[in-house]
Amino acid sequence: MVTIFRLGGILNLIYTRDHRPPHVHVKPSPTRPEWELRIYLGKREDGSADEYGKSLGDTDIVSGKIKASKIDAYVQILIQNLDKVWEIWDSIYGADE
Repeated sequence: MVTIFRLGGILNLIYTRDHRPPHVHVKPSPTRPEWELRIYLGKREDGSADEYGKSLGDTDIVSGKIKASKIDAYVQILIQNLDKVWEIWDSIYGADE
């Protein structure tokens, strides 16, 4: 199962049977996307590195190719909507703090 929301016209997904550290999968389409990106949330209080060593805005390219400028733009959109993202993460996995 997956929770889907759109930010900036791009799909942002939090899978209900995924893993920590907290992160969001970002891709342009639910089927056959050209690329998929994972953006980490870091520590809730300040975005610094969590116990997994991931800070807010750290990324992994899961598949495909994507320009660095696009990655930066998607990270910024996610940061601007961080309260909503944490609310959805917490509804699935519960709040740690």
